Amino acid sequence: MFDVSMSVGFIYEISVNPEWLEVDFLEFDATLRTVLEPFRQSVPVSITFISDHGKSRTFAVDYQQGGIVGKGLGKWIRKMNALWLGVSVVNLDPLTCRLFPVEPSPPIQTPPSASAELSPVGKLIQALTTNSVLSVPYQAPGLRDTALELALRPGFDRLLAPDVVRGVEPFDYQRRTVTKVLQQMRGRALLCDEVGLGKTVEAGLIALEYVLRGLVQRILVLTPPSLVLQWKEEMERKFNLSFVSHEDAAFRQTDNPFHEIPFLIVSIDTAKRPVWSEKLLSESYDLIIVDEAHHVRNPNTMAYRLVNNLSKKYLLLLTATPVENRLDDLFHLITLLTPGQLQTQSTFRQQFGGGRDGLLPKNTETLRRLLSRVMIRNKRSNTGVINTRRTAITVECELNPSERQFYDHVSEFVRESYRGHFEEGPGGTRVLTPFTLKILQKELGSSPLASFPTLLSLADHDGISSHVRKQLLGFAKQAQDVGPGAKFGILADLLQRIPSEKHGFHRISRHSKIYCRLFATTGNTLRVFSWRHETAGQGRRHPAVSG
Repeated sequence: MFDVSMSVGFIYEISVNPEWLEVDFLEFDATLRTVLEPFRQSVPVSITFISDHGKSRTFAVDYQQGGIVGKGLGKWIRKMNALWLGVSVVNLDPLTCRLFPVEPSPPIQTPPSASAELSPVGKLIQALTTNSVLSVPYQAPGLRDTALELALRPGFDRLLAPDVVRGVEPFDYQRRTVTKVLQQMRGRALLCDEVGLGKTVEAGLIALEYVLRGLVQRILVLTPPSLVLQWKEEMERKFNLSFVSHEDAAFRQTDNPFHEIPFLIVSIDTAKRPVWSEKLLSESYDLIIVDEAHHVRNPNTMAYRLVNNLSKKYLLLLTATPVENRLDDLFHLITLLTPGQLQTQSTFRQQFGGGRDGLLPKNTETLRRLLSRVMIRNKRSNTGVINTRRTAITVECELNPSERQFYDHVSEFVRESYRGHFEEGPGGTRVLTPFTLKILQKELGSSPLASFPTLLSLADHDGISSHVRKQLLGFAKQAQDVGPGAKFGILADLLQRIPSEKHGFHRISRHSKIYCRLFATTGNTLRVFSWRHETAGQGRRHPAVSG
């Protein structure tokens, strides 16, 4: 924690947002937040400002909203007629500061001399890049002081993180995104770049920038279970940040890992379990990152309530699809970041609507202006860094008679089961759960053979009655008799007309593995392999099929 007692009499420079002054609110910038953080308590904290004319006013420090509030604050500060103010601590108890207009200091310039002694920033970067993995708090001599010095600079005009990352050269749009989140959004943002444009890189840069400046010492990353390992690898490999995940022994062997481990990556499913959520909610984090944030868009879910109730200073929500079902999805995500930004849900619906389908807004210019304060969305069309052209072709496929009959019979079985007509198992437990039935229906849309393993698995379940088991086994035999279906014939013909080096499936699934075996019967050799694709975002392992 920054020792503010060492700064009595020192002059700090803070920036002023005129818009917030209209509502008597002086928002924290990086400097003001650092100075006031040591006074944070569970009870309201007050601060007394003394002007150059000797007049004093006392206002409240609202850490939850991230600023200083009080009646007449805006008018009092506007009289100083300045966008930059000097703050000098003159007394700690009660907290009293002198407030006066200043011109912002120019940024630190480092002479480009190879023989000259390294600047504090240069020493910081050199020390950090010589370590394989960073840990917090920093132990190297002088690094903490340097980080605090940088934290007290009036803004984030110069980014440090891009000079520290390994194997990553951030694109211009990523640098602009990081700067905007740090300068304008106060570290609370919805990052909605299109898939592959590097939301993880942007989040990592923001986290590292805060760490280097001494503003963040505790980070929690909440992510889907399948991405936990990937996040851990990316943070260590690219950003020099050493995280512990809930899958690591260090997590399991600690009584309260949320209290004792400063950098954590936890799946949202693990975090919301009662055994962990109670401990998690008792902790406070400097920065929380939520990946695939569309999974927490519903305020009625445990995941949403968990993220909403967590104590955090900065919050980053990452999703390529902020709106999935209704425009309300966007409202709930924004409310997690800055409650009241879009007013109440009823007012939001009334002002911006959502059309009959709940997706098409009205008053789009007003909505876009409000969203621009908390949301950033980069698209391939306006970044200019990924020029691959994608051509999408829809090929209609008409089912043959036997395939159509199979599809209709199994679909009717799914509908009847979904309505609850087949209650199986001891105590009325449903073996044919809605989730299982949805999977079966999706496989039907793929091919008859894709549904064959699921049909056999369900028939083998102990809770299935003899009548339903007979139906399922009959469907399984019918799937074998129908074979791969009409789609395979169309695909085989299509592949014959495409150069072999361009063959491929984006994903490996049960269906594509079946196709591998079927293509082998036609004299074509296909092999399954995993490849690592580096986009503007994090490296991902994409399974593929190549012929």
